[in-house]
Amino acid sequence: MTIETQQTEEKKAVEQVAPAKEVVAAKAEPAKAKAAVEQEPAKAAPAQARHALKDDEDVPDTADLLELSAKALNGRLARHTKKQLRDQFGTDDFGEIKAKLDRLSELESKEEERRRADLSEKEKLAEDLRLANDRAESADRKYQDAVEQRMVDQEDSRIKDIAGEFVKMKHYKHVSRDLAEHLLSEYSEKALAKVTDAQIRKWFASYLEDNPEFAKAEAAAAAAAPAKAMMNNGADPKRPDAAATSGQAGVKTAKPGQPNSMTKKEISDLGYRW
Repeated sequence: MTIETQQTEEKKAVEQVAPAKEVVAAKAEPAKAKAAVEQEPAKAAPAQARHALKDDEDVPDTADLLELSAKALNGRLARHTKKQLRDQFGTDDFGEIKAKLDRLSELESKEEERRRADLSEKEKLAEDLRLANDRAESADRKYQDAVEQRMVDQEDSRIKDIAGEFVKMKHYKHVSRDLAEHLLSEYSEKALAKVTDAQIRKWFASYLEDNPEFAKAEAAAAAAAPAKAMMNNGADPKRPDAAATSGQAGVKTAKPGQPNSMTKKEISDLGYRW
């Protein structure tokens, strides 16, 4: 092999290797960039500009957060209120404003008198009738409101008295809301007026079974106590007491050894068990 041939082959080998190196380098670049980003420390958020605002100072445009003392805040509120009064009434003096309002009321009253004077007699009568009707309707509404409120108060008092038998009164507001939801969901408006005390007591008893933490100690103890069994000697309580009729003419007695003593069968028929 000649020297020239050897150099040519070496050059071709170098040209074949070079593109491969470029591909490897290109693939490595994103990984290096990602590693550099991960190693770079996170930048802290820029601090917000704080500004302590004085009593008579304007708010700066560059401030993000404002700090005011109580004195400065009250001063600003007072100045703002006085400015609004001046804009509406031309003064911030309360006495002068009241005097203006009184004069305005007097002028309106005189204007109403002049308007009434210009009306014909028929128009005056019609207006008087309208005003009387308005007053009557207003009085009727107030009366109806008072009656309804009285009924509400009476009903609330009734329910509260019943609740006092079952519920600790510190929980009454909470429990009464649940009762109201129950009544509104279960009864029509007409039926609500006929709800009895027994129905309300039944609801409280059922409610406290699921919510014993609201129950009075007495109610909880009564609910927990077992029912007392009636004790007797086996006799039927509906049958008359044979001993009570002893000594009466024509009546037998359970006492043995007497002329009118009952037989064992008769005593057994009366429900006695010896």
